[in-house]
Amino acid sequence: MLDNHTLLLPKLLPLFIYIALVVSLGGSGECLKVVNQPGSDRPSDAAAAALKEVLPRVRRHFRNAIVRGDTDFDRSDTFNTVMR
Repeated sequence: MLDNHTLLLPKLLPLFIYIALVVSLGGSGECLKVVNQPGSDRPSDAAAAALKEVLPRVRRHFRNAIVRGDTDFDRSDTFNTVMR
């Protein structure tokens, strides 16, 4: 049986759940940046801004870098940030 709390739960969850976007080095697993986002946002929404901040530091230490994400990260803003 559904009560008022059960019906409100799907509407309230995005207010209390955060999804972490983690940018790390593949070889060592060293964490370079963590972005907490509201559960209502797509995980890839903060990817371009996070990469814009992290990639200059990576490029100072490595000649080449591979950026990898799942299919949700195949966005033009993320691609353009990586290719600069």
